[in-house]
Amino acid sequence: MKHAKFIIRIDDICLNMDLKKLDFFINKLSEMNIKGILGVIPENKYSKLIHQSNHENEFWDQIRSYSEDDWIIAQHGTYHEIRAANDKGLFGINKRGEYCGFSYRDQLSLIKIGKTILE
Repeated sequence: MKHAKFIIRIDDICLNMDLKKLDFFINKLSEMNIKGILGVIPENKYSKLIHQSNHENEFWDQIRSYSEDDWIIAQHGTYHEIRAANDKGLFGINKRGEYCGFSYRDQLSLIKIGKTILE
């Protein structure tokens, strides 16, 4: 009998989020020996995701500890600035996103900025 396999990805992890809630959720999954992917916004500028004051050192220390505990850290955008575009992007899902409508060069530049922040 084959067992189902799932990938768990938690997106919108960012500097001004409630780390206690994130830590609670991750600890519950870890207790069940479940690890997943954390989609981290390198420099969040989306106001709806800002829930508390800046706690930069604590945030990045926590992200490092998750990585050391075998969670995969993924880059989730650069600034999480969602904007309208004239095309539906690679997957044709909708006409908005952080990179939609930008040239390859501009998209690559934004991705490199985010990568540098995460590193």
